[in-house]
Amino acid sequence: MGSVTRAALDQKLAVAKRCSHEGAMAGAKAAVIATVAAAVPTVASVRMLPWARSNLNPTAQALIISTGTIVNLG
Repeated sequence: MGSVTRAALDQKLAVAKRCSHEGAMAGAKAAVIATVAAAVPTVASVRMLPWARSNLNPTAQALIISTGTIVNLG
């Protein structure tokens, strides 16, 4: 086996940084998509159910929406 050169190590480090950045971006995109996918049905159910509209103030509706989103992401 030959010795490892500084250039080879620098190249491997650059590839590792690029791959980790791409992985982080893919994870962030997936999190955004999951948040929207979880929030839309929750928002629709709180806003469209007659009971919820008549008995819950806007603060309570917002708490239900945010809690539902957190639970769906967990």
